Amino acid sequence: MKKFLLSFPALLISLWSFNAAAVDVGDIYYSDKSFNSAVVSSKMPIGIVFWVNTDKSKAYVLALNQPSNMAISVAKTQCANYSTLGTSAGDWKLPSMKQGFSMITQRNNGVSDNKFTILNNKLTKVETGQALKNDYYWTLGYQNKWKVNPSTGDMNYDASTSGSRAVRCVMEVPTA
Repeated sequence: MKKFLLSFPALLISLWSFNAAAVDVGDIYYSDKSFNSAVVSSKMPIGIVFWVNTDKSKAYVLALNQPSNMAISVAKTQCANYSTLGTSAGDWKLPSMKQGFSMITQRNNGVSDNKFTILNNKLTKVETGQALKNDYYWTLGYQNKWKVNPSTGDMNYDASTSGSRAVRCVMEVPTA
């Protein structure tokens, strides 16, 4: 009996750990608010994880597709009104500067990744996914004129007031 009692806590810990799946960059986000590293044919994919915080309690999700290039004022409205199965208008937004910067690279377990390649590889596996362009995307920052290129890692201020840039809506979600 003593041996069973000593191993019982270990059993509980392993059962508890078994149910907790870590979310990683490149995981698919589904309309039922679940994540999976693979395409699940019985579920509706709505986004791809492009950033996860250190304790893996929240993630940033990138919409699967993108509208054509547009002015930033139109892009803010487009993302604010964007919805998918399982989401409503207002859930998605044009990325903040922090989210835009998070599209570039991230160190996972001490290794830098190339998110552009990781995300595009996953987006090609999702039927409704559109690859990220090697182009500048709008982000919201100082005077709402920042842009980021996830392919090159370049992020800078765009002084123009009438420019047209690529757009990809994002959403912050809890992972548990």
